[in-house]
Amino acid sequence: MGKNFTNSNPERNGSPGAQLGAQILDSLEVRPEFSTKVGSRALHLATLDRTKFSIPTWFVVTKDAFFRALQSQGLEMEWKELIQEPESVWDQQAQAPSQFFHELSQRIRAFILNLSLSPAFITELESHLRRSFPPNPLLWVRPSSVDEDPEAFESGEGEPNLLAVRGITELPGAIQEIWASAFSEASLSRRKSRGIPLGQFSLAVIVEELVETDRSGMLYTLHPETGASDQIYIRCRPGLFEQASVDEIPSDTFTVQRSSGAYSTLTGLKDKKLVVSSSGSGTQLESVSSGIPTEPCLSEGEIKNLVQRGLEVERQFEQPIELEFSLNSQGQIRLLFARPARISKDAPALKGNPCQWDRMELSESFPGVTLPMTFSLLKKVSKESHGVLVNALSSSKAQAQEYQRVCESTLGFFRGRVFKNLLAQKRLQSLYPGRSMPTALSTTWGMKEKHLSPRSNSSKESFFLNIFSRLKYGFFDVPSKVLRWGHLLFQFFKFQNKLPRQIRSFESKLDSWNQVQLQNLNLSQLEKLYFEIEHHILNDGYALVLNDHFLHVFYRYLESMDASWLPEEGALRNDALNEIKGLKSREFLWASKDLLKWTSKRLALKNQILQESPERLTELYLQGELSETFCRRIRTHIQIYGERTLEEYKLESQTLSENPSPLFHYLKEGLANVREAELRPETIKSSRGKAEMRILGALRRSPRYYFKKKAIQFCLDSVRKGIQNREQFRWAQLKLNYLLRKLFLQLGKLLQAEGLLEMAEDIFYLTVDEVWDFVQGGAVSIDLWGLIDLRRQEYEEYQLRGDLGLPSQFSTWGVPYLGEREVEGFKDSGSSLPRLRGVPCSGGQVTADVHLLSSDLYSSNLQGKILVTTELNLVWTPSLAHLGGLVVERGTPLSHSAIMARELGVPMISGIPGITSQLKEGQRISIDGSSGEVSLLEPSASI
Repeated sequence: MGKNFTNSNPERNGSPGAQLGAQILDSLEVRPEFSTKVGSRALHLATLDRTKFSIPTWFVVTKDAFFRALQSQGLEMEWKELIQEPESVWDQQAQAPSQFFHELSQRIRAFILNLSLSPAFITELESHLRRSFPPNPLLWVRPSSVDEDPEAFESGEGEPNLLAVRGITELPGAIQEIWASAFSEASLSRRKSRGIPLGQFSLAVIVEELVETDRSGMLYTLHPETGASDQIYIRCRPGLFEQASVDEIPSDTFTVQRSSGAYSTLTGLKDKKLVVSSSGSGTQLESVSSGIPTEPCLSEGEIKNLVQRGLEVERQFEQPIELEFSLNSQGQIRLLFARPARISKDAPALKGNPCQWDRMELSESFPGVTLPMTFSLLKKVSKESHGVLVNALSSSKAQAQEYQRVCESTLGFFRGRVFKNLLAQKRLQSLYPGRSMPTALSTTWGMKEKHLSPRSNSSKESFFLNIFSRLKYGFFDVPSKVLRWGHLLFQFFKFQNKLPRQIRSFESKLDSWNQVQLQNLNLSQLEKLYFEIEHHILNDGYALVLNDHFLHVFYRYLESMDASWLPEEGALRNDALNEIKGLKSREFLWASKDLLKWTSKRLALKNQILQESPERLTELYLQGELSETFCRRIRTHIQIYGERTLEEYKLESQTLSENPSPLFHYLKEGLANVREAELRPETIKSSRGKAEMRILGALRRSPRYYFKKKAIQFCLDSVRKGIQNREQFRWAQLKLNYLLRKLFLQLGKLLQAEGLLEMAEDIFYLTVDEVWDFVQGGAVSIDLWGLIDLRRQEYEEYQLRGDLGLPSQFSTWGVPYLGEREVEGFKDSGSSLPRLRGVPCSGGQVTADVHLLSSDLYSSNLQGKILVTTELNLVWTPSLAHLGGLVVERGTPLSHSAIMARELGVPMISGIPGITSQLKEGQRISIDGSSGEVSLLEPSASI
């Protein structure tokens, strides 16, 4: 790495080289009065040079050098003739300029590249390199526009930034390449649109040392999309910096709040990086062969240092800035370039608060398109239940009131899909005491939020501010922390004792409501029943939210204990989280398997099921044309489990009692692929016992064995209890949804009879409030038919488009529907890695063929295969028993499918975005559910 010329040669400031006619200016010779010679980029670089942070050695070749090159060969007249001829017809190319621009660009480019630079100029270049750079250096050569279109040149819009130019051997040619770029097709088009003469040449060339780079990126001291000045935005990725390849190489993004030091991280699948070519000059893309490409590029310390340097540079510029930086393999930061910050052209219309949305967990409960009625009820319940949570965790009424607005924004709705508002969730979790309290966000792939602590401050008062901060959080705040922790623990134990009774009470009310004959109720009676149900939902629903929050907290503690105390054992926490008592979902699985085994022993019945389609079998069952004994068993099964909807919590989705065809799908698929050795609960218990023994065995080798044993056992018991409560609530909610579905369908029939709806099912296109406002006379629109038709068209389009262009996680700024942006790193990048890593959910290893989930799960032979899918649906749960393994793009270790996979002993991994596009049907892979690794044994043609 070369010595910084700026700091080592102060005597050159104001030297004779700074004459107006100079062809080359060293860094300290660049001053504002030379702006017409060196361009805006060079002036910005000179401003950065005046900071206390060293930057790579550089100099600038002024725009005069181009005209000197023409003079040295006597080519001024040839140049004028080359320009004058097309200039005469310049204004006639308005209609079809493409071919004209292409041919003209080629002629000018050939002329410039064929110039022979004078020996005196080459000698001067060599002198600058020898004086300031290491021997035979690698260089970064890029343009600095004077007055043509600085923003276009400096934003990398098709203009060359030549990386890894090898010393004096390649530098003259690189300079000519930059000169020629002033007459590219894109540049000619810009000149034409802006009325800039064709012959005008206003381009200087910056020659900068290419320093050792392991990672690189951009820092903005205001948000580039929104212009929000309270946020510092960092984008970083492996390898060399080149703005033109931003879209080709996914980046990690870090958003830091100036005031609090809180920062959020969005990580991407960084499977490639830009490096120096193996030939010793130029660049090439290289696969990332070491490390985990989904881990953040920057550590907390590196983020903190970058923020400090960015603020220092901002003070030098006296305005918000954009900063290019690189880090070497030791993590040392080098600043490469800075300029005043620019924001998106859309920013004025979209300017507002940022928000981050996620549907990793919700995609299982609300797969695909969800209709307005379901979402409106879900949002109402979420608001009220989170309000009760806030009251339980707040230390004062004023704090509880402050957080009520947050409770209203916990969910989002995009293209008919339900999303969580991650920032609202984060604000609610800030009610927990302690600055490092684990949160549910960490179970969502790619989204992490922390604090820079203590905050960096480079002012004179920094020492005293940091001392005060440490005292505040380390001593003065102790009584407050103790009280908050005590309040939290009190709420937890109070909740744990109250919850079982609350669940039983809720189920009792459900049973009484289900006894009501809804078809005999009139409009007013239906209204009264609904609001009675709603009252209990909104008052009891908080228990599920509170249970989920405590469940996530204790699971996160288990996760951290696994990582710090049992680093070599894998995700043992998952192996010990099976055989949960009282899981009705597991009872449903055993009942489905028992029905399958009973059917498999009746040869005639088995053959009939295998020969007929599930739809035809459903017809025969409804008509009573199947075996009476078999029909009786089906009726018993549906009587117990028929309240399950085909898409879990959606009111618009049919239940098993309304449409039993999924049951016949399961039987048909199971009879074709039934396992001889069925998994039994005692086998599950044995695997759980083995996991606990391995945990205790690993802990015995570490100090403080007794304390660690008690801590892990407490967290394991708390998570198991939380899972049990969640699954009990899930079953009760399924029964509640069935009741509400029947209630609204009956209301829809009454409205249909009055000619207000075309079909009773159309009522699900309305929100809950719209329905009751219409019934009570408070509707703002009474054309229900027209409103439903409008929404039906909109939601049918959502259904056709699917998830195309809508990632599992994305960010918005201001009004979400105007400012929707895809977050970098969540695009399917077509990884060429032989090994991928996701979130471990269910332990075990398996090697098998891939089955990519199609629209018809049951039409394929799933026996022993590894199912790879974007998201799982509740109706597919019984088929998990036939799988060898499961890989899901969206989901968490606490999702229903993960819980059931552990109960069945099926290895499962989640949180690998784009995995469905990286594998092909029948490909051989190996998965490890304890480490989260997926190994590609037979690379597919698409990888």
